[in-house]
Amino acid sequence: MEEVIMATLPNKELNRLIKIEIAVENLIENGILDEDVFNEYLKEA
Repeated sequence: MEEVIMATLPNKELNRLIKIEIAVENLIENGILDEDVFNEYLKEA
């Protein structure tokens, strides 16, 4: 079973993460960032 960790963030930091997520989605949709390459990067991080 996968370990689940709960965390709290200040709104400013949560909003920043949401903006990063949206930016990455847009980069993938526009063909600027390859989704497979991005997923590989996440696996290595």
